Amino acid sequence: MTRRQEKLNSFLQKLIAEFLEASLPSRSILVSVLRVETFKDLRMAKVFISVLPEEKTDEILEFLNKEIKREIKLRLSKNLKIKFLP
Repeated sequence: MTRRQEKLNSFLQKLIAEFLEASLPSRSILVSVLRVETFKDLRMAKVFISVLPEEKTDEILEFLNKEIKREIKLRLSKNLKIKFLP
């Protein structure tokens, strides 16, 4: 992994964690961003999360995929100045 990817991964992790903290529907659910892995061409990224309590994992994943995915990408496009946006 290149130094650029490492810096981008840590920046994405911080930015996504801040966004999730502000936009989660319930304060009784804890969602942590464990790590972010970008692909070498910087076109895609995998975000690894942890959800507590574990029973709410499906609910949170559905919420993230439907409601938040687009908003996260919009926020990233405002904060990142790179050629490809993950």
